Amino acid sequence: METQFLIKGILCDGQTSCHKEVVLICDENSMLHFQGSDIAPVDLKSAHISPRLANTSRFIKLPDGGQFETTNNDAVDLLARGKGDGASKAARLIYTLETYKTWVLTAFIILVVGTGTFIKYGMPYISNSVAMALPMEASLYIGDNMQDGLEEYWQDNSLLEPERQQQLRDLFSSLLPVNTEDVPWKISFREGGAMGANAFALPNGTVIFTDELVFLADNDQQLAAIMLHEIGHVQHRHSLRRLIQDFSLALLLMAISGDVSSSSGIITALPVILLESGYSQGMEWESDTYALEEMQRRDLNPERFAEIMSKMESQMTPQMQSNANPTLKTSESNETTDEPRDTELASTAPEIENNSQTDTQTQRPIWQYFSTHPATQDRIERFHKAAEPLSQ
Repeated sequence: METQFLIKGILCDGQTSCHKEVVLICDENSMLHFQGSDIAPVDLKSAHISPRLANTSRFIKLPDGGQFETTNNDAVDLLARGKGDGASKAARLIYTLETYKTWVLTAFIILVVGTGTFIKYGMPYISNSVAMALPMEASLYIGDNMQDGLEEYWQDNSLLEPERQQQLRDLFSSLLPVNTEDVPWKISFREGGAMGANAFALPNGTVIFTDELVFLADNDQQLAAIMLHEIGHVQHRHSLRRLIQDFSLALLLMAISGDVSSSSGIITALPVILLESGYSQGMEWESDTYALEEMQRRDLNPERFAEIMSKMESQMTPQMQSNANPTLKTSESNETTDEPRDTELASTAPEIENNSQTDTQTQRPIWQYFSTHPATQDRIERFHKAAEPLSQ
């Protein structure tokens, strides 16, 4: 027998917990012999060689369940090369890349830039495509579940007179888009309480207005502008898109980190995250666009939307404005453009006066979804500009 390799290591027979020091010998016929044990020779092709990871121990798994362990990585590399295993070649390439800091840094930069680009541009595009391709039943299912959860937190009925509620329902019906019979559109009124003057839409076509918002408005045209904005959220399926984005992000984190347990926890909590997180800046801007185009088509002055947003902002304390838009102070000193600045437009919950800090923190998460209309200067200015031709 002509010897090709001599590798010292530890052999476990796979039948018991015993292990012994042996010498692995590979002959010219690629048969593995274990000197110092009574294990029969094993064909190299039937053995599995673990990939190299820095200078950690390597393992050669045998067909009968036995395992040979050694720290002689260079010799095992030669043995794997003699086996002619494609997987071993790939493992050697990965090890070579890992040993050069330049390659490691380059791979890290590519990972960070690629991941960031995909999150910023890829996920919104994919979520939009998927959400619009799904049947309306998906939005109805999500909306019904969100509405059930809402009932547990918010049970204050509206104080509006029934006649006034009916007037606003008729106004809402007149603003609904055509060819949307599959959406069970509905407008509901509630006493806002801690949330104050606000409105929000559920993906099942239910739009909720607070009494405070109705009382705040000077006229029904202002309320119509807000109704159109909320209809825009439903039309563009923003809740479903947000859910798909969060789900995709959890899967991406799982793929990068390999942490299945943490990512599965995120996936399980997605309905709660959706309820608490509100809409993104792009989604708010998209709904504003829908409202603006509909107002122009229906000969409604866009100034009405700017007015009601300004009034909503005036109802907020400085602390609430800071929570709703942390960059508001700096944005006021910049020139206003036609595009939204890179700020999150979903507001946080208003503070509850005369309550303890613990009570406020308990209230806040459920309201973060509802407060989706911080009256930022960018959005107000956009509707001001759209109304200028009408005033000339």
